[in-house]
Amino acid sequence: MSGPFRRDDRAVSDVLAFIMVFSIIITSVALVYGTGFSSIKQVSEGEQKANAERAMEALSLSLSDIEKGEASRRGGSLNLGGGQLGATDLTAIEVIVDGTTVTRDASGSVGPNVTGSLEYSVDDTAVAYESGGVFRRDGSASVTVVRPTVTCTSDRAIVSLVKIESPDGRIGADGNVEVSMAEQETRLLFTDSNGPADNTVKFDVTGTDYAPAWERTLDEQGWGASTTGSNSVEASCNTERVVVRLVVIEVTYDTP
Repeated sequence: MSGPFRRDDRAVSDVLAFIMVFSIIITSVALVYGTGFSSIKQVSEGEQKANAERAMEALSLSLSDIEKGEASRRGGSLNLGGGQLGATDLTAIEVIVDGTTVTRDASGSVGPNVTGSLEYSVDDTAVAYESGGVFRRDGSASVTVVRPTVTCTSDRAIVSLVKIESPDGRIGADGNVEVSMAEQETRLLFTDSNGPADNTVKFDVTGTDYAPAWERTLDEQGWGASTTGSNSVEASCNTERVVVRLVVIEVTYDTP
């Protein structure tokens, strides 16, 4: 009797061992699949956002050529990868020299100039070209990718504003979008006519989603800047000479 019972015990032990090993394998596969898939998705999303930043940075080079007068028209492409591209008219900049506002609004009246921006967005990340600079925002935090031309030293202040105009609204796509840029107008808003003088220049940005980045950039370029709200920045500096100019660029885009 003892012999058969021992054979049955061994059989039960083999079955239990098989079940335990099989369970461990299935559990391991499930864990690897779950964590691995999540990691791959996070890496993919991070790379997509990094690619968007690089693409907007490359696009800004073309816009910079137009801003500097090195070209009147440029074109390029941007892979949206499921994100959206669109122009906004929320950001406005006002420049005041010795108490006199030198910028004008759309109607031609003295006041802030609505420079707007060209923005690519995906999830909670956005990368925007805004008056000559490129800024990236992740949630509420923002950084400067390309500095705008808004320098100030004791000798001179150079302020180059870029106004973005676009009739195309926002567009979403999984693939490439063709972007065309053309100069519409270049205006000299202010320049010294009486030689070196002690000038106080104020530079105010309102309606921007990149206020912290604007503040840091202005500080780094010689201004005393501070945020005055979640979407506004005030800056000022004292200098001898001042040049303020405005370039209007029309941006159109469409899928190939």
